[in-house]
Amino acid sequence: MKTSDLKREGFSKYQVIVHWLVACFVLFQIATSGSISNDFLALKEGKISIEEVDKNSWYHLFFGLTIFLLMVIRFILRIILGVPKPTKQSSSMTIILAKIIHWLFYLVLFLVPISGFVAWNTSNVFIGDLHTASVNALYVLVLIHLIAIVYHQIFLEDNLIDRMTSFK
Repeated sequence: MKTSDLKREGFSKYQVIVHWLVACFVLFQIATSGSISNDFLALKEGKISIEEVDKNSWYHLFFGLTIFLLMVIRFILRIILGVPKPTKQSSSMTIILAKIIHWLFYLVLFLVPISGFVAWNTSNVFIGDLHTASVNALYVLVLIHLIAIVYHQIFLEDNLIDRMTSFK
């Protein structure tokens, strides 16, 4: 299949796999965020040593780095393979909004792991607050993304979700 065909029909299997890996790892990050927040503050205040850091905090750091690396791969795949054309049912306004939301996803999904890594390694509370704010922005983007999926499936009936649930 040629690159131009991928742009017309859907995402490549590699793009789909990376998308779902990032989604799963983000869910894991949510589950381990409490322990790393507690450990970050305890380390900063000298209440625990690095040896006493909870294993979930180390998992959080590892999967944060993994998300960063997957986003680098996803960005490269986007450059090389492109993205599918908008559906015929999409208006010019929804196309513009989709582009803005997708680029914000890229920005936030790079900012979250970078700010988390820097905050952890420098014990910088301001960077930690930036990390928390960017995580909150990610939650908003995910909510908007899910609403858009429902809008496309129910109201536009364009089966847009098929692009990320099947391999082309």
